[in-house]
Amino acid sequence: MLLDRIRPAMGDLGAAVQDVRSTNGRPAGTVRVHAFRVAAELFLAPMLAQFTRDYPEIVLDVTLDDKVSDIVAGGFDVAIRLGETIERDMVAIRLGPDLRQVAVASPAYLAEHGTPSTPDDLLHHRCIRWRWPGRGAPYAWEFHEKGRWFTVAVDGPLIADSRGFGIAAAATGAGIAFAIEEAVAPYVRDGRLVPLLEAWSAPFPGFFLCYPQQRHMSPALRAFVDRLKSTS
Repeated sequence: MLLDRIRPAMGDLGAAVQDVRSTNGRPAGTVRVHAFRVAAELFLAPMLAQFTRDYPEIVLDVTLDDKVSDIVAGGFDVAIRLGETIERDMVAIRLGPDLRQVAVASPAYLAEHGTPSTPDDLLHHRCIRWRWPGRGAPYAWEFHEKGRWFTVAVDGPLIADSRGFGIAAAATGAGIAFAIEEAVAPYVRDGRLVPLLEAWSAPFPGFFLCYPQQRHMSPALRAFVDRLKSTS
């Protein structure tokens, strides 16, 4: 209870220290960022070079992790994650457009095992499953039809907690993977993967930049938030 009461004051104290470090007119200090891996590739990586040139006295301490962690308890200043995973008391800023998830497989896999015509056909295929880090059961694939979402609890020879690993495995012919279009786009463009069941893939709100409600935001954090907003 005491920690909950004094946490806002502790945040203000930390921001005040960074303000003092920024008295030369340039934001300075460390910004601790927690980002889903795909979100970091889409939004964080493209802005890093220019940001570090513009703000040489800011250190970005970035943790790439798909686990849904408590931002404050983890000691982070800001996070980039899917909207459905954001705590209620966070400030949330939309980054980018809606997303779609699609099933994908290699041409070699489809030649050997056939192409699924409906999501239920996936129950008869070798699917590469993904597990949210920190959770026991694999994620059930989500599809959309006639205004409603439904899930398919697929099965297969591989479970991983990295989407990227699953996509790469699918490209080798290990099975069918399920991921957002932006993540599989390079594989689709060069023919290593083929999109499947796109009629059942509907858009949903994508990634958000989120951070705790604060009475005072440090100049370093403000510079990072403003830059990410302007480049996304």
